[in-house]
Amino acid sequence: MHERRASFTSPAHRPAARWIITLLLAALLGVALGACSPGHTGGSEIGFLRGGNLWEIDPDGSNLHQVASGQIIGFSWSPDHHQIVLRMSNGKAPAAPHLFGFNDLKSELGVTSIDGGNIMQITPPNSGLLRSDAWWDGSGNRLLYREEQPGADGQAGAPQWKLSQADQPAGIARKDLPATIALPAVNSAGSLIASIDTSGQLLAGAPGSPAQVLATNVAAILPGPADYPARPLWQPGTGALLYAVASAGPTPGETTLVLRASNGTVRPLLTVANLQQYAWSPDGQMLLVRTASDYQLYSASGVKRFAWSDTSSVSLPFWSPDSRFILILAPDSTLLVNVAARQRLPLLNGTLALPPAPDNSSADSFLRPATSSPWNAASTALLLTGERGSAWSPQPDKPLPAASGSGDGLYLVALGPHNAPQFPTLIDWGEHASVAWTTLDPNCAFLLI
Repeated sequence: MHERRASFTSPAHRPAARWIITLLLAALLGVALGACSPGHTGGSEIGFLRGGNLWEIDPDGSNLHQVASGQIIGFSWSPDHHQIVLRMSNGKAPAAPHLFGFNDLKSELGVTSIDGGNIMQITPPNSGLLRSDAWWDGSGNRLLYREEQPGADGQAGAPQWKLSQADQPAGIARKDLPATIALPAVNSAGSLIASIDTSGQLLAGAPGSPAQVLATNVAAILPGPADYPARPLWQPGTGALLYAVASAGPTPGETTLVLRASNGTVRPLLTVANLQQYAWSPDGQMLLVRTASDYQLYSASGVKRFAWSDTSSVSLPFWSPDSRFILILAPDSTLLVNVAARQRLPLLNGTLALPPAPDNSSADSFLRPATSSPWNAASTALLLTGERGSAWSPQPDKPLPAASGSGDGLYLVALGPHNAPQFPTLIDWGEHASVAWTTLDPNCAFLLI
């Protein structure tokens, strides 16, 4: 007769079993907490570049720490704020930082967690290719970017657009996208790509699959000396696609924006003279356009809401995530637009080094949106950078807080009662490039060099 062995769950072994299970649960809990350490919630951290390194800081100015190092020249938060895509230079990184990142350089792309650690490279290593930053789709699963062979003079060749899975290493499962005049548009789910080819065809299709021609004789370049591209844009939350055509008639310089619904219905949305750029609101219910002389805001049905003068061709708007506000950065000031109230509130006055306007159509393929937004996810606060001596417009006689040393201030501006912007709080002093609080949908952003 065989001796009966005690099972793992027999009375004599149950205390040990409970102890082992407790240890395992504690270990798992430690891993989960470690993913958001030190003290991170996974949703509110602010990121910026300094000295080729990625830094994070909490909104109250605490917990400043370095997340990644090694010639980091670009990054972007994922939509859920738990991952970061990094652009890492594998050549000589530029010495002077730019407020909104660098142009295409020899670099690699990788994805890491909110607190760094292991970096999963999503592009083939040591390729010697020039690459752009990467932009997330709305689901946080895919990343859009471009890469080019460097020419003999070091300049970029023809760009090739790619869409990579955020969780697949070394180029696995990445898709080649059709050649396009300007930045392709990715819908919210990352399932459809829209682009305009050199013959003026509007193309759309699933990544890696043959594209369908949706329209012909589509405008590729907007009229005007700046030569901005006439890019397609997916309307958030609807599956509709916006594109531009040259307006018929005797009036030069007019452009008609056309909306193609998800069921294939096509209708002209609005016609604008001297159009330079346009972008949807995050909720898809409004369209912001800029002309050579002003900003204009339209409803999704094409009804003009209101407009305000702005002759700066380099000013940059940033929608709040809830679509209630627009922060506009200009070379000498910042402005907060309350959309519902149709109010414009001046914020900081001071010099801001914004990218110049394009001066020829050969640059169209290389124009890009910023990768991230200065707004927090709740649309209750925003970030501004200001050099020493900048003034707060609502209280010009009250100096902004500053610190010793070179660089500039990173300021948090909260929206208080009745959405009034509060006096800025200094959360850090030093060099700040590519300041990012939340991710930015390229369909809702203007382009820059």
